[in-house]
Amino acid sequence: MLPVTLYPAFFVLFSIWHGGFALPITKIVTDICVLSAQELLDNIGDALTPDMTLQENLFKGINCTQQSVDLNTENNTPTECAPLGISCSGESKSQFNEERCMESIMKDLHHYYKILSAHPDPDRFLSTVLLRLRKLMMNCFAWTIPEDLNESSSETPSRYDDRLSLCKKMKGFQIRTITINRALGYMKSGEHNK
Repeated sequence: MLPVTLYPAFFVLFSIWHGGFALPITKIVTDICVLSAQELLDNIGDALTPDMTLQENLFKGINCTQQSVDLNTENNTPTECAPLGISCSGESKSQFNEERCMESIMKDLHHYYKILSAHPDPDRFLSTVLLRLRKLMMNCFAWTIPEDLNESSSETPSRYDDRLSLCKKMKGFQIRTITINRALGYMKSGEHNK
């Protein structure tokens, strides 16, 4: 029989070993996290602006502003990160789950990182967007960074169809980044804890 004073230590050890009893650790949204998200949004906007040098090269022959949007629908970030009392569906949200919101944001960032890093980028026009995306992931989600984060894009030239697809995905990424900025700002403000 163990002495009574060892019970708490034994319980903690068993919880760690079993893995099912450990409580999740909530990460605090920092100023640098919010700033990194804003920088990413600005950078994506610059990439999609028609009069930029990037636009002339990466999306040459494509007017991105007139294209449809290809939004990642695998994650439900807008719903998971909707503030208390607000929902896109018209139903009032009674509870905000910061952990689920952050998890959904993280999944979105990983999704778009995979897409952008896999796209041919011989002239390195996507490198600034990838750099800002990587910075946001490091500043807000460092504990979830994939090992392949430093993989570079393909060096082969892009075909028109590939660039058109990228344009649509970048527009979707811009919309999702607006949602991410709002969610991080909401969590940083502490309004969800009131």
